[in-house]
Amino acid sequence: MPKIMPKLAKLCMLLGRLRFAVSLILILAVILIFATFFESLYGTAAVQFTIYKTWWFGLLLILIGINVTLAALKKYPWKIHQVGFLVTHLGIVTLIIGSFVSFQWGIDASLPILNQEEKNFYLNRDELINIVVPENNQFLSASLTLGAYNIDRDIVTLSPSQDVSATVDRFFPFAQSVSTLVKSEKKGFPAIELELHNQFAHFQEQLILDEGTLAEKNLGPASLIFKKIENQSALKVFLDTSTKHSSLLGMLKLNIGEKSWDIELTQEGLSKPVSVPNSTFILKKIKYFSYAIVENSTLVNKKDEPINPAVKLVLSGPKGDEEHVAFSLFPDFPSTHQRKSLYGAKIEFVHQNDFKKNNLSIAVTQDQKLYYRVTSSQGIKSGSLHVGKTYETGWMNLTFKIHTFLPQAMYVTRYVPVKVQDPNNPKVPSVLRIRFESGNNKSFHWLTFSEKKEITFNDKIYEVSYEPKKELLPFSLYLEEFTMGKDPGTNNPASYQSRVVLKDELHNRHEIHVISMNEPLTYKGFTFYQSSYRTDVQGNPIGSVLSVGYDPGRILKYGGSLFIVMGIMLLFFFRKVYIQAWQEYKSRKVNIMGAREEDIHAV
Repeated sequence: MPKIMPKLAKLCMLLGRLRFAVSLILILAVILIFATFFESLYGTAAVQFTIYKTWWFGLLLILIGINVTLAALKKYPWKIHQVGFLVTHLGIVTLIIGSFVSFQWGIDASLPILNQEEKNFYLNRDELINIVVPENNQFLSASLTLGAYNIDRDIVTLSPSQDVSATVDRFFPFAQSVSTLVKSEKKGFPAIELELHNQFAHFQEQLILDEGTLAEKNLGPASLIFKKIENQSALKVFLDTSTKHSSLLGMLKLNIGEKSWDIELTQEGLSKPVSVPNSTFILKKIKYFSYAIVENSTLVNKKDEPINPAVKLVLSGPKGDEEHVAFSLFPDFPSTHQRKSLYGAKIEFVHQNDFKKNNLSIAVTQDQKLYYRVTSSQGIKSGSLHVGKTYETGWMNLTFKIHTFLPQAMYVTRYVPVKVQDPNNPKVPSVLRIRFESGNNKSFHWLTFSEKKEITFNDKIYEVSYEPKKELLPFSLYLEEFTMGKDPGTNNPASYQSRVVLKDELHNRHEIHVISMNEPLTYKGFTFYQSSYRTDVQGNPIGSVLSVGYDPGRILKYGGSLFIVMGIMLLFFFRKVYIQAWQEYKSRKVNIMGAREEDIHAV
């Protein structure tokens, strides 16, 4: 023990030296300058993860606190002129302690809340991966420390069963989705990847029949169509390049829910019912009007000239029959004429005169063969289509070829990291990838932040979610209404305001507060700031987003700052030269008083 004490004393002398203090302060200043620029480039979360909440930054603050404390202790026993020095050092130590308390137990979270909604919890910055197995009500959860940078390694693994593991193996703080077509073995839809090329341009388009019998893309001067052909007679019409198009009246587009069908209407087709492919619907009693007008509440044909083309028909289905009238010039009109459709159906009629001159149609038959028809100013070309072979379009010197044909395909979405302009308001999600694994069987799935998804693996369903951690509040907030002010004459937000009811049942308190951008609500140490808002599809505000702050070290930090200011002031008033002058003044005053007393006694 006697040998240790001199070494300890020597270490304390070294740690309390002024040169060491200057070095620490210079290092801290350089770090803070760097952190300021770093935060402007990469955001608050990145600078906290990289600098402010690291062990080495904490160690630096500890060393500064130790240096300040030892520097003060070295002056013991303290003199009267050292009061300012001691108070300043006490303020620095108090400020550092307060910062540690805030880092350790402070809260920086958010509280999204909709109008007329009540919440008694906030969303922590910590993140969770949760897996629920509905089959046996099993629940698995793990906390994630992801930070602000891309991660491409195994992060955490959960095991729903002995032979199945789920591993989070990738994380992107800012990402955007990329969808690609892949071959599907079990289920899917026909899809093609089409290339258009000339000496000035190169286009590559993907068309997939995932929502009906027709997929279409408009390229400006031309249109691309990919469609199904159900029978040989329809194929014959598709491939015919003769003047038979005089018998083509137009195209009927039937829309029911998310499904749509495209049906050619010919003069010959008016006399018989038409079955809608892959459905139970039938179109019957079809009538064509080249110049439709209404006379005596009845639709009649005024002339044979196609001035106002229209089609009247009956849609027959499992719920019964209903009449539809579709005008070519007014595609937005409901075809049921204000009556509610039994099937939520709408029919549009595109007259043959409205077909675009430049048109490339690709057809797939039931036996998975491809055919094409090109319409241009040079006429119509058609024929069988082979993958990889180049064909002329007849417009703009463009050639086309089918690069890929997948009889059964589906879109697979993956995510790629992106750089955002404002990391504090990125407008893109953070995402992670989870890998389900059992022996040699693997499947990969992406989840965006706050997303819940059902995943089927090995014929078993798993409910997976990637979400923030919820922490309970000792009270609740009820949002009566969120209002947003706008700049005059614009839709730009100018002010946010949340009218909330604070409910503390334990203390029987129900109070109305208005939280605005400069007026937070503080209760039981929690402070709620107006941060952002939520909108509906039309852009109307429907809720508020509050920032939640809890800073238990605030009093210590404020107190430390006050001590530092007081200490600097005392350093000025308690300078040694001023104290000596004051002592000399008091000494002179005593001597003068003593001389006066002697003069009095002499008299």
